[in-house]
Amino acid sequence: MSGFVRSSHYRHVFVDPPKVENTYKGFRLATVTGEQQYIKGNTKFFAVALQGGGGPFAVVPYGKKGQFAPGTPVVAGHKSAVLDFDFNPFHEHIIASASEDSTIKVTLLRFHPTANNVLGSVSGDFSVKVWDIEKGCEM
Repeated sequence: MSGFVRSSHYRHVFVDPPKVENTYKGFRLATVTGEQQYIKGNTKFFAVALQGGGGPFAVVPYGKKGQFAPGTPVVAGHKSAVLDFDFNPFHEHIIASASEDSTIKVTLLRFHPTANNVLGSVSGDFSVKVWDIEKGCEM
């Protein structure tokens, strides 16, 4: 028998599963694939895409653990499928969402990581726009 043991920094690390009261469950999650991310978070909330194909998304405070009950309010203000959403890195209570509806055909969006109130969007008509969300207009 060989006396060789592979050296590993993690061979003595053990993890206990989380307690049920410290988990989030009951979400009917999106099952479609695409270029967008289906879950995003900041220091106070996480947002998760629900019901596939765009549909609504839930914004959940980290302190609200447990079962996500049917009938819980969700963000569903678009007339068509929601394709993407992103939290504002400067204001934790602001989230933007992009949809296929006729007001703006956005497929991807991101807040600027270092400039306040700046949002970039990419549209299905191959245009890229930079928005000033405080003034509500294109820059």
